[in-house]
Amino acid sequence: MAGAACVGVAWCYADSDVPDMGTVSIHPGGARGLARGFTLAEALIASAVLAVIVVAVAASVSTAQKVAWESRKRMLATFAADGMLSELMTLGYYDLRDRDGQTDAIGSMETMDGVVYPKAFWALGRSVSVTDTSVTEPGSGTVVDGVDVRVAVYDEHKDLSVLTVFVAEPAE
Repeated sequence: MAGAACVGVAWCYADSDVPDMGTVSIHPGGARGLARGFTLAEALIASAVLAVIVVAVAASVSTAQKVAWESRKRMLATFAADGMLSELMTLGYYDLRDRDGQTDAIGSMETMDGVVYPKAFWALGRSVSVTDTSVTEPGSGTVVDGVDVRVAVYDEHKDLSVLTVFVAEPAE
């Protein structure tokens, strides 16, 4: 290749071989050079993948917050139901029936002494029901008369905690 002006490339044409084109050179591997950017298609695909990841993370955070809130409401509901049952158990047997149908509307729960529950209970309400029932002792077959005291704590959608206790009628 006499007269060839190509140095350090894989191959080249000499002036005498291709008289009309001059010198043409091709870089090894067909690369245009080391400084190469993303194409528009690559950038759009990367943006789409990133968007999907962001949406998935946002959805999982939202779900986690909802689950945490529901768990907190259930915990508070159990506290409120247990508190009411504890108060009812301080009453005499014959006074329990007076509490049948007692309801505290959502956001306005109070103790039997009239103390307002803290603001954390704002999404909860509760109701008390007292029903006559009989329980048969399995071992002896003895029938015990009494009442079932049921306390249900609820939110705007459903009962969150329901506690029931049987209270035997006192012997005469």
